[in-house]
Amino acid sequence: MRTILLIPFVIIFWGAQAQIVKYKFSIAPDAVNMLDYNERDSILQRLDGFLDYKNGPAEQNPFIDKNYVRNNRNPFEFFRDIENGGNDSVIYKPTVLTILPVIAHQKYIIKISYMGVSEQKTVKLRLIYTLIAKKIIDDYYFFNAIDFNVRHWSEKQVGSIHYIFPNKLNITKARLMDRFNRMLASKFSTQLIPVSYYRCDDPEQLLKMMGFDYITNMYLSTSGGFAQPGNNIILAGNNSEIYQHELVHFYTNKIFKNTNRIINEGYATYMGGTGGWTLEQTKLLANKYLNQNLDCDIKKVFVNFDRVEHNIPFTYIASGLICKDIETKYGFLKIKDLFQAENDDQYFKILQRITGITTKQFPDYVRHLINDK
Repeated sequence: MRTILLIPFVIIFWGAQAQIVKYKFSIAPDAVNMLDYNERDSILQRLDGFLDYKNGPAEQNPFIDKNYVRNNRNPFEFFRDIENGGNDSVIYKPTVLTILPVIAHQKYIIKISYMGVSEQKTVKLRLIYTLIAKKIIDDYYFFNAIDFNVRHWSEKQVGSIHYIFPNKLNITKARLMDRFNRMLASKFSTQLIPVSYYRCDDPEQLLKMMGFDYITNMYLSTSGGFAQPGNNIILAGNNSEIYQHELVHFYTNKIFKNTNRIINEGYATYMGGTGGWTLEQTKLLANKYLNQNLDCDIKKVFVNFDRVEHNIPFTYIASGLICKDIETKYGFLKIKDLFQAENDDQYFKILQRITGITTKQFPDYVRHLINDK
């Protein structure tokens, strides 16, 4: 059904590409009809340059306002490398769908799609994304769409957490999140991190707020979110004022700069669960996975972040249980030792030093933690 709906757009967009070869993107018919000639040419030239630089550091992109980057690191983090299809090897090409003036000659909404054709000649839509362009003095600069999309949302400060939300806020849960934040600061013996928390009902609402009218992973889950530790921002699509897993990363990423992903995700899962599941609940999923894959190489599954039911990495669960075991038996200082691991080999060496568990014993150790009542 989705492929059939896309075909007419491909015909239109690619027809436009044949007409305009001045830029690295094609332009849909009527996309720039609401602009006068001079501003149209200037915006398209600046957009062309922006797309050239978008995969590099934002502070080096001459088409992003410097003041914006100072307060918003990596504002296009989720738009980076979008032309590369990853596992499907498709190269996606941009098309400008529309440029709509919001404030005449000053502020514009730009809709851009990325589409490609697979080896099987199947048309694939990667995303439809919204940019905001603003004229500052004599040049146009680009901004992500979040501030524009939440301009009519509500805001409320609850202790250390600043909530931005579209409808209502559960104050009781918000206070629990604030208390959890204060507990983490105390536990890690560091300053309290103030957090901006965008509360959305589900991943669809979240991704649309972020500027994605459509992206391929928009409907893969009913709950999810992202964290931007550099900006102290939580982007939550979990229908909740609580997102403890991502908040843990704010502290671990700040204190342990180069730590291994295994311990980083494991401790976040131990403290805050994952995907709406508590650590104890995920044990059932891990146990089911092992029972269905009796001959699996547990260590390999562990280091490869293979996924169990509900798209949860086995590593999150097993590493979380290991963190719980270590902190219960040996205390938080040993958890800090494990955070010193910068790669997988170091992780297993430090784990053995703390617990005595060798890599040969590791599969049985994990099975025991998963099956422990």
